[in-house]
Amino acid sequence: GIRDPLRSRCNKNYTSYALKNLFEQTPGGFFITNKQFKEAMVRCNFLPVNKNKLNWEFRISLKSPGLK
Repeated sequence: GIRDPLRSRCNKNYTSYALKNLFEQTPGGFFITNKQFKEAMVRCNFLPVNKNKLNWEFRISLKSPGLK
């Protein structure tokens, strides 16, 4: 899933808000708040680049199956 290539460079085009919207549009996806999505990412061992931003950026490879 989205966790496969964990340690790649930061892709600033995919913020927590953009990723949450991608999740909502997937089969089986459902509405989730940005805060809930960020908490889920942290529980899956993704650390945000900067927690002080409203929309966190995560180190996720563009090759990740979750982004296709």
